[in-house]
Amino acid sequence: MIKRALDSRIASVVILVWVYTRSTRRHCLHKGDILERFFIGICVAMVLVGCGSTVPKQSATLGDEINIDPPSGPADIAVLPFENKTGNPKLNWLRTAFSATMSVRIRVKQGLVTTDGSFVRSIMDEQDLKPSGVLNQETVIGLSGLLYAESIVTGAFEGEEKSLILTASIISGETGEVIKSSTIPIANNHRSRAVNHLIDMLYGVAISETNMNRDENLSAEARTRFRNRVRRPGRMNIEMPVPLELNTPADIENAIRVFRQTVEANPDFADAHFSLGYAYDKQGDIDNALTAYRQAVTLNPLNADYLYILGYVYERRKAYRDAVDAYATALALTPDDADIAFALGYAHEQMGEYSEAIKAYQHAIKVNPEDHDAHHGLAAAYETSGRLKEALDQYQQVMKDQSDNEILMETYGAIAYKLQNWSEVIFAYEKLSQVEPDEVSFHRILARAYRQNGKWDKAIGSYQQVIKLLPSSTAAYTNLGYIFVKTKKYNKAVEQYRLALKIAPSSSTLYYNLGNVLMAQKDYRGAMDAYVGYIEHAPNGKYEAKIRTKIEDLRFKIMTQE
Repeated sequence: MIKRALDSRIASVVILVWVYTRSTRRHCLHKGDILERFFIGICVAMVLVGCGSTVPKQSATLGDEINIDPPSGPADIAVLPFENKTGNPKLNWLRTAFSATMSVRIRVKQGLVTTDGSFVRSIMDEQDLKPSGVLNQETVIGLSGLLYAESIVTGAFEGEEKSLILTASIISGETGEVIKSSTIPIANNHRSRAVNHLIDMLYGVAISETNMNRDENLSAEARTRFRNRVRRPGRMNIEMPVPLELNTPADIENAIRVFRQTVEANPDFADAHFSLGYAYDKQGDIDNALTAYRQAVTLNPLNADYLYILGYVYERRKAYRDAVDAYATALALTPDDADIAFALGYAHEQMGEYSEAIKAYQHAIKVNPEDHDAHHGLAAAYETSGRLKEALDQYQQVMKDQSDNEILMETYGAIAYKLQNWSEVIFAYEKLSQVEPDEVSFHRILARAYRQNGKWDKAIGSYQQVIKLLPSSTAAYTNLGYIFVKTKKYNKAVEQYRLALKIAPSSSTLYYNLGNVLMAQKDYRGAMDAYVGYIEHAPNGKYEAKIRTKIEDLRFKIMTQE
């Protein structure tokens, strides 16, 4: 069980050892190096404690407690790996997939700082904690301290693979109490959309039809397939046994009857089998269509068009390995066919074989440099495989022809955000906020980007727009307070913190920040009142010991002044 250290000197030892070890991990190639540094850290810290000293601290500046820039600093929220309650160990990969996706989306959609996922998992491993949708209060309080996070998100998923139910809870790191829980079914395997909607539910945002449509358009399939790949003009040069129309159900029934008679009379007629398959395909009878297509390929295995359409049927049945085999064979027969190369890339992408998908999309672009779909598919494959810089470059190529495509622009902006390429984030979200001026998340992201670029006036304007659209956003008030502190406009910072406290009167973080500013202004009585507010609302909070010391110092200063 995790317990908070009550002795400040012991806590100092733990923090010093953790910081020293953590800061050197990236540069140590061997486990022995890490252990050696770990023990050196212990020795240094014990000497300090033995001498009655505390571990030296870097002097804090006003606003540090809400500084969301350093990834190793305090965070608003830490998302834990989700619990797999399906009973199917093959779905264990979703534990991290859901938590990582939710962490990124909370950062982007809510403008909050989230703890790095690898750090979360390392702390859980050290504490021998397994993913769980439910944690007791003592565990949450201790874990939030170790993760330097104000709140924690836990979650779980259950049900069948294609019809999962996703649940998540936001828990206060100071009290260990659940703030809000929400549950959402995952329809049609649209996991990304479900995570977006779950976040909206947790943060009290209505799920509009517009947002649902946007999520639909951002799915992998919508973002990588635009072309109609069946029977495109000039796509195939196949001799039809009988020229028949296939416009109505009656036409299709008649064609099936005619083609069946043809293959019975001429069983080695490959085009007849293919035409029968196509008629079944038009009717929606995929099983019989697949049988007929296979027979056509068996009779004429060097026909790339047969293989291409056979692969497409496999793809629609989500038999991606079979689709890859068919597409690869077809491409080997006709290597100058961009359609087949694109299809091969898409099938690899659906299997998570991103390096192969990238090669196929690059092949399609080499054959046809103007193939917009292949450029888009390549960008998506780069993005999903974590090659974000290349994804950003590729999306720039795609947007040359679709600069007004809002979905593409939002994807581009999201990737730039992950890369912390703030100038490109500003470029994307300024355009998006012009198209949808009432979309709160766009203004949140813009404010963050402006702030990172030191464009304080623009950041203030964006946060004010967030407050106008969402008056209950304490984060916007808090961040405005931070900016005013950075720009030494302390009176305005105090005003923002007080406004935020009207919305969230139990926020210990706001009391702490307010106390810091009032302390700098030498308003000792006001600072003491703010610090007392922190103690009242977080009696076991992370900064409780430090705050109590400050309160005693302030009482002495007030008595001296009087």
